Amino acid sequence: MEQLHWKVKHQVDFSQEDDFLETILKSCGVENIEEFLHPSQKFELDPFSLDNMDKGLELLHNNLDKKIFIKVDCDADGFSSASYLRQFIEKINPETRIDYRLNFEKKHGLTFEDVAQYKKGELGLIIIPDASVLVEEAKKVKEELDVPILILDHHEIEDSNKGMLELATVINCVLGNYKNKHLSGVGVVHKFCSAYCTKYGLDQSLADYYLDLVALGMISDAMSMISLENRYYVTQGVMEENRHNELIKEMIKANEEEFKLGLTITNIGWTLGPRINATIRYGKPEEQIDLFRAICGEQEDREYRPRRKRASDPLPELEIHSLQKTMARVCNNVKSRQDAEVRKFMKKIDEVIIKEGLDKNSVIAVDGSDILTKSTVTGLVANKIASKYHRPVLMLKSFSEDVFGGSGRNYGQGNIEDLRGFLGQFEPFDKLAGHSNAFGIEIKKDKIPELIKDCNEKLPLDSLVTIHEVDYEIPADKLKLKDVLNVANSYKIWGNDVPEPKFAITNLHINAKDINAYGENKGFILFRFRNIPFIKKYCPKGDYEQMVLHTRTTMGKSKKDLTLNLICSFVLTEYNGKTEPQVKIWYYDSQERTKEEIEEDWVF
Repeated sequence: MEQLHWKVKHQVDFSQEDDFLETILKSCGVENIEEFLHPSQKFELDPFSLDNMDKGLELLHNNLDKKIFIKVDCDADGFSSASYLRQFIEKINPETRIDYRLNFEKKHGLTFEDVAQYKKGELGLIIIPDASVLVEEAKKVKEELDVPILILDHHEIEDSNKGMLELATVINCVLGNYKNKHLSGVGVVHKFCSAYCTKYGLDQSLADYYLDLVALGMISDAMSMISLENRYYVTQGVMEENRHNELIKEMIKANEEEFKLGLTITNIGWTLGPRINATIRYGKPEEQIDLFRAICGEQEDREYRPRRKRASDPLPELEIHSLQKTMARVCNNVKSRQDAEVRKFMKKIDEVIIKEGLDKNSVIAVDGSDILTKSTVTGLVANKIASKYHRPVLMLKSFSEDVFGGSGRNYGQGNIEDLRGFLGQFEPFDKLAGHSNAFGIEIKKDKIPELIKDCNEKLPLDSLVTIHEVDYEIPADKLKLKDVLNVANSYKIWGNDVPEPKFAITNLHINAKDINAYGENKGFILFRFRNIPFIKKYCPKGDYEQMVLHTRTTMGKSKKDLTLNLICSFVLTEYNGKTEPQVKIWYYDSQERTKEEIEEDWVF
C-alpha cells in the first residue's frame, strides 16, 4: 500500500517523562500554563484604552431618543455583534427605535444605498459593528443625511480608506495602543457596552449577559485563543449558567450528538458557526431575516408538522415551535442544502476535469463559469476538489470576454506551503490577493496555458505527495495510556490557534488477528495496543482488508505480523453515559514484518 508521509512540527523525546499537555501548550505559544487553563477577570483590559471610546459612548447616549440604524454584517460574528448591540440598546432604553439592514449577497460594510430611504434628520446615529464603510460612501451619507457614523470593528483599515477615520467615529482594537489586537467584532461591541455601563453607572451584568454571543462570534471568526482576554470571555461564554441566548440553546438541542461533552470551542467552531454562516450566506432572504430575529430574541410561534416516517403513516399532529426552535431546524436544513449543492457542483466540475484531462497537471485550473451558479459555494467546491486530487486548484469563472476571475485554494497537505507566493513568481495575474492559501484571482484567459506549463515545470506531477502535518511523533513502544488520557481530557481547551494536537505513532507492531472490524462494510476498525483502544470510524469498503493485508489468497482471517504507522488524535468518546479515551486513527500505512524483523525483537 502507499507509504504515509508526514512532517513533525515539534521535536520532543518522549522517552523522558514529559508533561504532554504542558509541552503541547508551550509549543502553541502559551507562556503561563496555569493562567491559560484558568483565565480570570483580571485579564480584562480597560475598555477606555480603545481610541475614541468616550466619543462613541456619548454618540450612543445622546441619540437614544432618536432612531438608530444598525448595519448587520454577513457572518456569524456580524450577526452576534449586531444582535448583542441591538439587545443591549433595547435593554438600557426600551423606547429607542432601532432599524437594521442585512446584506444578502456576501457584501461587507455600509453603503449609502442601505440608508437611502431615510430623510435628513430621521436618523440620529448609524452604527456599523464588525465592518466599516468606504470613504466615498461615508461622504455621501454625511452630505445627504448629515448623520454621525459609529464603527465598532476589528479589521485592518486599508491605506486607501484611511480618510474614513475623519468621517466616522471609529473604535477598533487594531488601532492605537489597545494591547489585545485579537478581538472580533462582537468582542469590540462587548468592550463598548461594558464601558457604557461604567460611564453611565449601570450594572456590568447588563453587558455580561451576552457573553454567550461573544463566545459564538469570537470562535466563529477564528480569533486567537492564546490571548488571555479572549480566553476569559470565551470560557465564561460557554458556561451553562451564562448561556442565555435561546437560539444557541435550541441549536445545541438540534445537534445534541455533537454536544455530548458539553459546549466547547471546537464544537461551536465546527457545528454552530458553520450552520449559522451557511444560513447567512446560502439561505433565502426570509431565512436570513428570521435567523437575525431569532438570535435577537424576538418571540413568535410557528406551526410545524413533522414528516411521516412512511407514506402509509397517518399525518402527524401540528406542533407549535418558537422562532428559535424553528430557526435551529432551518439552519440544519440550509446546511444540508448547501452541502448537497456543493456535492452537485463538485460532481459537474469533476466531469470537466476528467473530460479535459486537467488532472494531468500539478495545479488544476478549471473553468466553472457555466456550473458554479452560486458564488457563495465557489471556495467550498475548490476546497473539495483540492482534497480529492491532492493538489492546488484554481476555480475560474468568466468575468469578461478576455478575463477569468475566481478563487485559488491550496491542498493543505501537499508540497506547497504558500500557494499565492508560488503562483506569484510566474506573474501572469492581474490580481492575486488574499490569504496565502485561499485568495481571489483575476487572469487573462490566454495566460492560463502558459501558467499551467510553468507550474508543471516547477512542480512536476510525479513529485506531488500528501504530507500530513503532525505536532509530535511518538514511537509506539513509548506510548502510555496516561498520556492519551491527559490529552483527551483536555478537549475543552482546543480550538483556533490552540488546535487539537495530531500525532504520528510509528512502528506499532501487531498481529492482524488482533485487529477487528464491525458494522456494514466493516466500517469500524478497532484494536487495543498496550491496553490503549485504537479506532478508525466510517471506513470505506475495503479499508479493513487493506490494513490487515488480507488478499484473495488469504484463507480465513489474516494472521500476518504487521507494522503500522498511524496519524492520530487522542479523544474522549461517550457511549451510554460512559466516557473513555481513544486513539482516533485518521490515516495509516501497513506493512508485513519480515522474519528477520520479528526475530530481532527476541534479541536482548
